[in-house]
Amino acid sequence: MGSRGPTAARLVLLGGILRGAAGFVSRTGLTMGA
Repeated sequence: MGSRGPTAARLVLLGGILRGAAGFVSRTGLTMGA
């Protein structure tokens, strides 16, 4: 592990995870008729 922009990589990973989580929640919410 190098100190070459670890925060940037984390932001990218977090961004993808947040997007997937948001999409999953919205899909489940719509399916449940929220």
